[in-house]
Amino acid sequence: MIKIAICDDEKYFVDTVEKMLKIYAEKNGKDFCIKKYTKPLQLMESLKEEFQIFFLDIEMPAMDGMELVDIIRRHDEKYNGIVI
Repeated sequence: MIKIAICDDEKYFVDTVEKMLKIYAEKNGKDFCIKKYTKPLQLMESLKEEFQIFFLDIEMPAMDGMELVDIIRRHDEKYNGIVI
């Protein structure tokens, strides 16, 4: 199972990305565990879940996606391969 985190301050976009991933998974026989977040701090509190893929909004209030990537990378060395 591939664990995926989606973080965007607009719920519509989080739900849209989730829907697209579910369609992809169904068509390609993949198994995804998708967690959705509308606040970067929520995602930061869940990093112990060891996600393999992150979908992050670049422009969010309080903390943008680039800052969030830096925090994720500092949290654990395995996230140093995150591609932006």
